[in-house]
Amino acid sequence: MNEIEIFESCENPSCHSYNKGCRCLICKQLEAARKRKNKKAVKEYVMEFKKRGCQDCGWNKNANAIVFHHIGEKTFKMSLCHSFKKVNNELSKGVFLCPNCHAIRHTDPITGKIDYREKSYR
Repeated sequence: MNEIEIFESCENPSCHSYNKGCRCLICKQLEAARKRKNKKAVKEYVMEFKKRGCQDCGWNKNANAIVFHHIGEKTFKMSLCHSFKKVNNELSKGVFLCPNCHAIRHTDPITGKIDYREKSYR
């Protein structure tokens, strides 16, 4: 797992940085930099799973084409997350699939229609 650098809050003794929610410019910039760094590390972490390929058919020609298929309820949108803990929790609720297998999982066996808004049929 990647090690995340923790930034120090500003050293201004009158700053509220020691309490959650400091709004000083320095602390806001440090927090934004921390989130950017974490988001990049989380994205690289998820990409390692995608490189393994489709968990149904084994296709692994392009990791960027592999998609995450939720089984059950989504807690949040993974692409917006900066936390390894939250991403790992979400990864335990689904599988990585190629576009074809993902479409198959969302195809109604009776009507043959694909609906990504509905829960999976398989």
